[in-house]
Amino acid sequence: MLLSSVKTPEHRRITPGALLWNCLLIPILLLPLIVSTGLSARDLEKAGSEFVCRKVKESSHKHIAVFPFMDEQDTESSATKLSTALFISALTKCPDVTIIEKAKTEQVLTEQANAQSGLIDAHTAPRIGQLIGADTLVFGALLNKALELRLVDAESGTILGAAVQLQSDSSPAAESSSETDQSKTAVTALDPAAAEQGLQQRQMKIVMERMFHQTPALFLYTSATRSELIEFERRKPQGARRLHKRIQSMPADRQQLIHNLQQLISQERTRNNQFNRRIQQMRRKAMQGLRLSSP
Repeated sequence: MLLSSVKTPEHRRITPGALLWNCLLIPILLLPLIVSTGLSARDLEKAGSEFVCRKVKESSHKHIAVFPFMDEQDTESSATKLSTALFISALTKCPDVTIIEKAKTEQVLTEQANAQSGLIDAHTAPRIGQLIGADTLVFGALLNKALELRLVDAESGTILGAAVQLQSDSSPAAESSSETDQSKTAVTALDPAAAEQGLQQRQMKIVMERMFHQTPALFLYTSATRSELIEFERRKPQGARRLHKRIQSMPADRQQLIHNLQQLISQERTRNNQFNRRIQQMRRKAMQGLRLSSP
């Protein structure tokens, strides 16, 4: 049977009024879902901001830099971006506190991705704080029903960690927020050594992601194991020579930063199979983007 002989119903015309009604109706139908998923996030960020507000008041700090929150895979997502925005919005209610503009925290992250600045730790925090005009640096990770925060004192280099968790009705509160509705959250302090180590690991992964997107050639060099470098030099001798020449032309302090990052990545790849697989996937993509053959 020819398709032209098949009778089809006449198309109904959609009037502008009907189109407007449909546009309004869809968000209304989705509203219960948005509210049910959004309440938990608001509780976490509100409790987290109250915790940070208390701590900065104790130290008489007034200028806070909030870096982008990450998820369990140490990547930015729509959920973590919303979490960061909600946290900053809640933190603006803290009296006598100034939030450093986003452009300055992005400047730090860009420098790290270009190996122009090292990871933020107890030793580098004072320089970073002075660079962007902050006395407290805040890092966050949005985990399953929890928001993990790390506060870095940009004057002393002290690192304080805390986990903000949603509570079930039967869960005992470690440090329930008095301001958060119905004490739905509990704040638990992290061990100082674990807080510092966790901060370094998360930053290293964040820097790798940004380096992969912004400077893929530098990413390939920095993330490579010894055997991968040897294989790269064998397969692409000209490209390897250009890359080595570029690295050697950098100032000594920048070369040292790259070397330090190489060691951290190598240790994490050996320790963490999931991270190692992620790096291998990123290396293949970077090589394809640069038209290099993957070993």
